[in-house]
This record gives sequence, C-alpha cells and structure tokens, in this order.
Amino acid sequence: MKLTPRLRRTADEAPPDAPPPPPGPPRGASVAAYAGILDGQTLWLAVEATAGTLALRDPAGEVHPLRSDLAEDDPAYRSVRADLLDLPGEDEAAYDVVLVPAGGGAPRPVWIAPFAKNPTRVPPSRDGRWQLGLGRTDEGMLRVRRSPTAPGLDVLDLRVVEEGIRVTFAAGEATELRIVAGDTVLAAYPVTRDDDRQVAVITESGLPEGTRQVGRVLAGDLPLRRRANDLANPNAAVLLPVLLREDEDLARLRLRWSPEGRLVARVVDRGEGGSDR
Repeated sequence: MKLTPRLRRTADEAPPDAPPPPPGPPRGASVAAYAGILDGQTLWLAVEATAGTLALRDPAGEVHPLRSDLAEDDPAYRSVRADLLDLPGEDEAAYDVVLVPAGGGAPRPVWIAPFAKNPTRVPPSRDGRWQLGLGRTDEGMLRVRRSPTAPGLDVLDLRVVEEGIRVTFAAGEATELRIVAGDTVLAAYPVTRDDDRQVAVITESGLPEGTRQVGRVLAGDLPLRRRANDLANPNAAVLLPVLLREDEDLARLRLRWSPEGRLVARVVDRGEGGSDR
C-alpha cells in the first residue's frame, strides 16, 4: 500500500488537540527524583546521581549543607535525610535546593517535576514553631519554604461526657472557651486547668436556637487546632463527637475540623431534625 502525503505522520508529531508535553529540566540541571517533608521538619531528597553535595541556599546567598543521617546505598541517586530545624534564623524564608559541585564552582539549583495532587499536607514541626513546605520556582527549581506557625492551641482530647462534650487542649492563659461566628459570640464556657492542660465542657444550655451557623472554637482569642495535622481534608477522615439535645435523640451541635485543621462547631437548628446538611 502506498502512503499518500495526507496519511504520512512522523513519530514525534502529536495530534493537533493533544495536551502539551510536560515541562522538562533545563539542560545540565540536577534533577530530583523525590522530595518530601513527611514529619514537618525532615527533608527526604533524592537527586539523580551527580558528584557534589546537596545544600540549601538562603535569600542572602549563603549555602547550608544538608547533613544527612541516611546511608547512601543506591548508586543511581544522591540521597539525604536532613533535619531542617538546624537552619539558622527566626524569620520566614525560602531556600533554594542546590547541588554544590565536587570540584568547586557555583551551586546549581535542583529541578523537580510538577508536584502531583496529594491528600496529605505537611504538619507543623514537632516543636510547634515552624510550618515547612516544598515549592517550585517559575523555572521548576525546588525550594524549601519556612514560615512561623499561626498562633493556636493543640486539641489533646475530645469526648462525650454526661454534661456535654469535654474539650481538653494545651495549656495557655484562657479563662473561657468561645464559639464565635464572625464577630458574634454564639456561646461561652468556663475553662479550668488540669495539670499542664486546660479543659472546658460544651453544653447545650449555652447554645442559641434558630441558627445554622458554623463558629470557630476559640480558647480566649486563640483557635484550637488538630495536633500534627497532615490531612488536606481532616473532616472527611476524622469522626468527632456530637452534642445531643437533652430531651431528644437529635443533634444540637456538631464539631468539625476545617481544611486548615482548626476546630469549628456547627450549631444545629431544631427544625433540621438533627440533619447535618
């Protein structure tokens, strides 16, 4: 069979409606095969084998070697597992991941492919000071970002008791637990100290009727948050206690986690019949 010009197509031609090919690394760039901060403070990094030392370069241009506690056992990759809490300074910063050539010369930024969507998020560091994360520059170079964690208190325990829902959270200076929607305080409950933690009990008696509002749960002015939150949508995966009406087996208040891992409360209207929709 003889091919006409209309039927001929080279192997590297794509159909006119095909998506563009994924971006590739610049010529000569070091390429990361994997990067992750799974525990909130440790960088796991594997780069296609190249002679040199992996490091972070701060905004001022100073280079900080990544000191690994991981034995390199794969000749195809240069690998590190390094604690990022050793980075100096107390300010928010973005660090370029670079490879310092073995024979000297300028550090070379490390390229990484676009990140896949992931149902997990990087939790705060274990000391609660930093929120670390990974990013890409416009050219696709790998960066480590560091910012102070937002103020808040960790929830240590949630449970149903005879009086209502008992909320135990980290020690602070709060005197009351408040449910706040916008600028309106929907309900407030006294806080007591129990050793190195604080406790409040959410009861039905303080809740307003005729509202379907969702309020933030605050200890004083500080939000309560999920400890070591590593889920992009914790509410979809974590079952929280429900406060029932005293005279009916219907929901009166439902606790939830926001996407950011903050504790919120939904006041259920009597006319909803306990429905959460």
